[in-house]
Amino acid sequence: MGLEALYQKPKTTQRHPAHQIYPYLLRHLANTRVNHVVAMDVTYLPMAKGLRYLVAVVD
Repeated sequence: MGLEALYQKPKTTQRHPAHQIYPYLLRHLANTRVNHVVAMDVTYLPMAKGLRYLVAVVD
């Protein structure tokens, strides 16, 4: 049927020329032991009565 929402799509794949690009510092690091490299992400979830924070830690 060709239905499509009428809103502006996000432009997440286009780089802004004023934003700095940081190098990946772990590229040449050999991850050989436990707790050597840790990744973490923090986000929030809007709820009816405020916000809830969601934290994920990956070892």
